[in-house]
Amino acid sequence: MKLGSAAVVSLSECEVVLDLEATVSFTANVSYRNPDATWDYIDANLDRTETVPVEVTIGFEPGIHLEYQVTATSVNNGVSIRIYLDDDAKTQRK
Repeated sequence: MKLGSAAVVSLSECEVVLDLEATVSFTANVSYRNPDATWDYIDANLDRTETVPVEVTIGFEPGIHLEYQVTATSVNNGVSIRIYLDDDAKTQRK
Protein backbone atom coordinates (compact mmCIF):
# COMPACT_ATOMS: atom_id res chain seq x y z
CA MET A 1 0.00 0.00 0.00
CA LYS A 2 1.18 3.50 -0.78
CA LEU A 3 -0.28 6.56 0.95
CA GLY A 4 -0.49 9.93 -0.75
CA SER A 5 -0.07 13.34 0.86
CA ALA A 6 -2.58 14.17 3.56
CA ALA A 7 -4.78 17.27 3.56
CA VAL A 8 -6.21 18.57 6.83
CA VAL A 9 -10.01 18.65 6.66
CA SER A 10 -10.56 19.88 10.20
CA LEU A 11 -8.47 20.61 13.26
CA SER A 12 -9.55 21.17 16.84
CA GLU A 13 -7.85 21.18 20.25
CA CYS A 14 -7.91 17.40 20.52
CA GLU A 15 -8.68 16.02 17.06
CA VAL A 16 -7.58 16.26 13.44
CA VAL A 17 -9.34 14.83 10.38
CA LEU A 18 -7.15 14.05 7.36
CA ASP A 19 -8.02 13.20 3.74
CA LEU A 20 -5.57 11.25 1.62
CA GLU A 21 -5.42 8.64 -1.10
CA ALA A 22 -4.21 5.07 -0.72
CA THR A 23 -2.97 2.99 -3.61
CA VAL A 24 -3.60 -0.68 -2.87
CA SER A 25 -2.39 -3.69 -4.88
CA PHE A 26 -4.24 -6.97 -4.48
CA THR A 27 -5.18 -10.23 -6.19
CA ALA A 28 -8.88 -11.07 -6.57
CA ASN A 29 -10.02 -14.62 -7.27
CA VAL A 30 -13.05 -14.49 -9.58
CA SER A 31 -15.32 -17.04 -11.21
CA TYR A 32 -17.57 -16.10 -14.09
CA ARG A 33 -19.54 -17.72 -16.89
CA ASN A 34 -17.72 -18.10 -20.17
CA PRO A 35 -19.70 -15.97 -22.66
CA ASP A 36 -18.83 -18.42 -25.46
CA ALA A 37 -20.07 -21.55 -23.65
CA THR A 38 -23.35 -21.75 -21.70
CA TRP A 39 -22.22 -24.23 -19.01
CA ASP A 40 -18.54 -23.36 -18.81
CA TYR A 41 -17.16 -21.21 -15.98
CA ILE A 42 -13.80 -19.50 -15.86
CA ASP A 43 -11.76 -19.14 -12.66
CA ALA A 44 -9.09 -16.48 -12.69
CA ASN A 45 -6.81 -14.52 -10.38
CA LEU A 46 -6.88 -10.83 -11.28
CA ASP A 47 -4.01 -8.62 -10.14
CA ARG A 48 -5.24 -5.09 -9.64
CA THR A 49 -4.08 -1.76 -8.28
CA GLU A 50 -6.71 0.74 -7.14
CA THR A 51 -6.42 4.22 -5.69
CA VAL A 52 -9.13 5.06 -3.17
CA PRO A 53 -9.88 8.01 -0.89
CA VAL A 54 -9.21 7.56 2.83
CA GLU A 55 -10.38 9.73 5.72
CA VAL A 56 -8.57 9.33 9.05
CA THR A 57 -9.60 10.87 12.37
CA ILE A 58 -6.83 11.19 14.96
CA GLY A 59 -7.42 12.12 18.59
CA PHE A 60 -4.79 13.50 20.96
CA GLU A 61 -4.47 15.22 24.31
CA PRO A 62 -4.18 19.01 24.10
CA GLY A 63 -0.50 19.97 24.22
CA ILE A 64 0.71 16.36 23.80
CA HIS A 65 0.61 15.95 20.02
CA LEU A 66 3.12 13.09 19.87
CA GLU A 67 0.80 10.78 21.80
CA TYR A 68 -2.15 10.20 19.51
CA GLN A 69 -4.69 7.55 18.61
CA VAL A 70 -6.49 6.85 15.34
CA THR A 71 -10.15 6.97 16.37
CA ALA A 72 -11.88 6.45 13.00
CA THR A 73 -11.13 5.58 9.38
CA SER A 74 -13.20 5.49 6.22
CA VAL A 75 -11.93 3.85 3.02
CA ASN A 76 -13.53 4.69 -0.33
CA ASN A 77 -16.29 6.60 1.48
CA GLY A 78 -17.56 3.29 2.88
CA VAL A 79 -18.40 1.97 -0.60
CA SER A 80 -17.16 -1.44 -1.80
CA ILE A 81 -14.36 -1.39 -4.33
CA ARG A 82 -15.50 -2.76 -7.69
CA ILE A 83 -13.13 -4.59 -9.96
CA TYR A 84 -13.72 -5.41 -13.61
CA LEU A 85 -12.46 -8.18 -15.84
CA ASP A 86 -11.22 -5.68 -18.40
CA ASP A 87 -11.36 -2.00 -19.31
CA ASP A 88 -14.32 -2.52 -21.68
CA ALA A 89 -16.45 -3.90 -18.83
CA LYS A 90 -15.47 -0.97 -16.61
CA THR A 91 -16.43 1.56 -19.30
CA GLN A 92 -19.81 -0.09 -19.93
CA ARG A 93 -20.78 -0.01 -16.20
CA LYS A 94 -20.31 3.76 -15.80
